Amino acid sequence: MLFSLRKLHGCPPLKFNIDLASSAQAYAEVLASKNVFQHSGSYNVGENLARQSGLPANFSAAQVAILWYNEIKNYKFDGQDSLKCGHFSQVIWKDTNEMGMGKALSYDGRTTIVVGHYQPPGNFMGEWGQNVPPVLHGKPRPLTLEELARGMNEDVRSEEKENLVFSKNSVYDVSDDITKRMRKLSLKIFKKGTPQQSGSVRYYKLLNPDINVGFQYDTYII
Repeated sequence: MLFSLRKLHGCPPLKFNIDLASSAQAYAEVLASKNVFQHSGSYNVGENLARQSGLPANFSAAQVAILWYNEIKNYKFDGQDSLKCGHFSQVIWKDTNEMGMGKALSYDGRTTIVVGHYQPPGNFMGEWGQNVPPVLHGKPRPLTLEELARGMNEDVRSEEKENLVFSKNSVYDVSDDITKRMRKLSLKIFKKGTPQQSGSVRYYKLLNPDINVGFQYDTYII
């Protein structure tokens, strides 16, 4: 699904990196065990975080991708640096070519946290102009989960996307040299759950009716 979002901007797909997936999962578990929600402070990787509280705990990869991407509304595409949309910019950062993700679930099953790690890291000051391109067609705008799903289905059907691993909980665009074992492990890592609960940061409400019927979700990203 990150491929589908990057494709909108003419950015190359991300390759799955098992080390980045492992580090993302490890940090998700650190946050879970310490009951905190904050960045690791590592300068070696780009890092996006997301947290959702509510029952049932079904914070899917598609929801996370859309949550990060929809910060696009805060960017003017004038070449200027803008940390108001740092999640969006890291998702499509043109020079970033590898990624991995981890997911942790609280003991009570009410809170989910997702960590995304990227290499090379993005969001360097003075480099936004060449690394955060506008959409190829139309005007830049937030997307719905339905629009993302349609784009993903088109990509899966395309012969050019033979290496895309797609499942309900997968966010990985996988290159030819990744073995079947790594592909299975990537899905296992993202589905694995460990404890996490968080403090308050920026508040987002998921408005998609297919997700929130009968339930209340509090969603955060930093």
